Amino acid sequence: MNKLSSFLIVFLPLIIISAPAANAGLIKDKEAWVQEIWCKAQQGTLEYKLKSGESVDCLTPKYAIEIDRAIEWHEAVGQSLYYAKKTGKNAGIVLVLRSKNDHKYLEILNTLVDYYKLPITVWHISPSD
Repeated sequence: MNKLSSFLIVFLPLIIISAPAANAGLIKDKEAWVQEIWCKAQQGTLEYKLKSGESVDCLTPKYAIEIDRAIEWHEAVGQSLYYAKKTGKNAGIVLVLRSKNDHKYLEILNTLVDYYKLPITVWHISPSD
C-alpha cells in the first residue's frame, strides 16, 4: 500500500464526517450576517437576552423579531409569540428565502397568520433583496 492509499484510508472518513458540520457552520454564519444587517437597518438590538436566558434575534422599539430560514417558519411562530409576551412588544418574523421554492413557506405562514388572525407581522428577505 502506498502513502496516498494509507492517507486516504485514514483521513477520508474524517473529511466526509466533518464536511456537514463545516457546512452547517457556514449556514449559521450566513444567518447571523442576515440577522445583523436586517436588525441594524431596523435600529434594533441584535440577540437581546431575556431574563429566562433565551435571545430575541432582533428587538426594536415596536417588535420582538425572530429571524429564521423559510423551512423553519413553524418554529418562528412560537418563538416570536413567546418573545413578544416576554418583552411586551409585538411579534415579528423575518423569513429568509434562499430559493424560489422557499416562497411556499412564506405563503403557508401568511395564510395561517391571516386565517387565525395571529398577532404577528411577517417580513421576508431573499437573495434578490
